[in-house]
Amino acid sequence: MRCPSLLRSARGGVGVFVACAMPLLIGFAAFAVDLGTAQLDARRLQGIADSAALAAASAPRDADNVARDLVTASWGTATVARVTTGRYRADATVPVAQRFTAAADGDAVRVELSARSPTFFARIFGYDSLPITRAATAQRRAVASFSVGSRLAAIDGGVVNALLSALTGRTVSLGVLDHRALVEARVDIFQLLDRLRLRANLSVNDYGDLLAADVRVTDLFGALGDTLKATGQEAAADAVGRVGAALGGQTIRLGTLIDPGPLATQGVGSSGVARVPVLPFMTALLEAGGARRLALDLGAGVPGVASAKVSVAIGERAQSSPWLAITDTGDTVIRTAQARIYARLRVAPTLLPGLSSLASIDLPLFVEAAGAEARLKKIDCAAPMRAVTLEGRVDPVQAAIGTIDEAKLADFSKPITPTTARLVDTLLVDVTGSSRVSLGAAEPWQARRFTQDMIDTGAVETIRSSTPLQGIATSLIAQASLKVTLIGLPLPIDPLLRAVGGILSGIAAPLDTLLIAVTGTLGLGIGEGDLQVNGLRCGNAVLVG
Repeated sequence: MRCPSLLRSARGGVGVFVACAMPLLIGFAAFAVDLGTAQLDARRLQGIADSAALAAASAPRDADNVARDLVTASWGTATVARVTTGRYRADATVPVAQRFTAAADGDAVRVELSARSPTFFARIFGYDSLPITRAATAQRRAVASFSVGSRLAAIDGGVVNALLSALTGRTVSLGVLDHRALVEARVDIFQLLDRLRLRANLSVNDYGDLLAADVRVTDLFGALGDTLKATGQEAAADAVGRVGAALGGQTIRLGTLIDPGPLATQGVGSSGVARVPVLPFMTALLEAGGARRLALDLGAGVPGVASAKVSVAIGERAQSSPWLAITDTGDTVIRTAQARIYARLRVAPTLLPGLSSLASIDLPLFVEAAGAEARLKKIDCAAPMRAVTLEGRVDPVQAAIGTIDEAKLADFSKPITPTTARLVDTLLVDVTGSSRVSLGAAEPWQARRFTQDMIDTGAVETIRSSTPLQGIATSLIAQASLKVTLIGLPLPIDPLLRAVGGILSGIAAPLDTLLIAVTGTLGLGIGEGDLQVNGLRCGNAVLVG
């Protein structure tokens, strides 16, 4: 009789144990069910935050309203704590939490949300709901391509042929129609790269690898011609083919001229981002892969000048300074190459006052141009006025009437100081002269805005030095200091000085045209820089951070 009572007593102990453990069991249930529900709601809230950030980044001018409307439609009781526009910097060296900074005209939007997840078992302990917060950041991945140089309006056919012949090492003879076709032609850089990959049989994963590879310049010119033909620019393709036929076996690494920026990791599908004028691009290719010192004999091609011999030295581009950049930040600065030009010009013999026989006038001109530089300031993808703003400035320019040691022309590590030139040299009477002009180095950055229409038509915006300059030769000759020497003694012979000065003034304008043509073919401007946006892509917003 005792066993049944004992059994009944044991069952009663279990009941007491279960009753005592019930709060703990409910707590475990609350932890499992309510916390699991809160996690599911948090994931739902994160999805809404992501969607709101993407929508807001796609409509930056109405980001706050767009984000709030989407949140209200998705989760009516959720609260938008903050919608912040700003800039996102995708820099691995910057901590993730610091990559987004608030800015009124930024390219990114950060949305912060809060909500409450209802509970079931936790109500027993007085918790009707649990607070949850989530945030998301989205950025508009817009890229623009831009270049500096391209003095297309100044192209002179004879100078182009002389420079192309010097750069290739063989005679290049293009006609007027060829020049015009090259000036007007434009090529899509990424279509060119796709064809270059096939022609050169390169096994690369993406554009970054392709640009880092050494390729033959002949393959590059062949791919350039193929691309021009595929886009209906037959005349330009034929002209490119003739230049390519004059090339040797030199190689080039395109990465020294083209910075693909965020598109480096892409393998295909980037056409339309960068369309560049063919002639300056072709010249840049030859400069990078060919001679650095050029000798041009332009004969009597300058009005009023019997002979013109021009030596050109092309300096190396600055480190990390490509000819073309595709970027979404202002960190990349592009520059034109440095150049030194030494022109030796001779005026046809003429009878000068005080001289009994004909005399020639020799005029040596030296120009050292550091060119110009440019950087991206802003990309505006807001419809309907999409635009890109560039900043540019002109580097220092030095010019002089004077004689130099031509052997030092290509040594850009050392300055060149021209000495007084002997303009007229006869047995009894000499005329010497010197002059110097300089554009200072303290040039400010100048902003230029390119609308979508300007980008589509290849419009060029010119920046100019803050120092007024009518023309190198004109300025030098106008302020030249002339002196007459008779058997070693200086004499004030005014008629002779006025005659020499008058003859030089008469050839000043043609000489400026010559200098502009030479520097223009090299992609330089004297005291000027031409900015051009070659493409704009306003991509979809993506989640970052």
